[in-house]
Amino acid sequence: MKSPKGFKFLWACHVYSFLLSSVGKYISGHERIEGNGRHVFLALFCDIVYASEKARLGDTHVKVGVVAGDGGAVIWPLLVGVNRAKELLMTGDMLDAQEAFRIGLVNHVVPHEQLMEVVRERARQLVSGSTLAIRGTKKSVNAYMKWMVNQVLDLSMHLEKECFDRMLR
Repeated sequence: MKSPKGFKFLWACHVYSFLLSSVGKYISGHERIEGNGRHVFLALFCDIVYASEKARLGDTHVKVGVVAGDGGAVIWPLLVGVNRAKELLMTGDMLDAQEAFRIGLVNHVVPHEQLMEVVRERARQLVSGSTLAIRGTKKSVNAYMKWMVNQVLDLSMHLEKECFDRMLR
């Protein structure tokens, strides 16, 4: 699969969705090569995030003068804690895959050439699991994430829009 035109990285965030029979939607994310900003936050909202050992990720909104308002302000603190999220979001620093794993940003780091095989194996494992238990567990955890989105997203999107408005003046 080719990167969409205009992306400065190859397959930065390719999100796989596996439709499970009567489980609803299971989403697995993995990072190949390099991702930043909205591409990373989309992967981080996935149920299980796999990173290639070659991956580099970060949220670089501030490096172009924009608030990290499109989900980064929601998901990063949930995954790595408030103080570390503030540091990474306010500096726009990029992380390699091992550091992203160490701080809890991704679930697994795997050899680049084995990435798809490992992701598919996890999907097969989930498909063969207890539908009711998996669906209920996901729904319970997602209730917390939904609450957090409702608390933060409107404000962060408003602040991001303010930055764009000022740039366009």
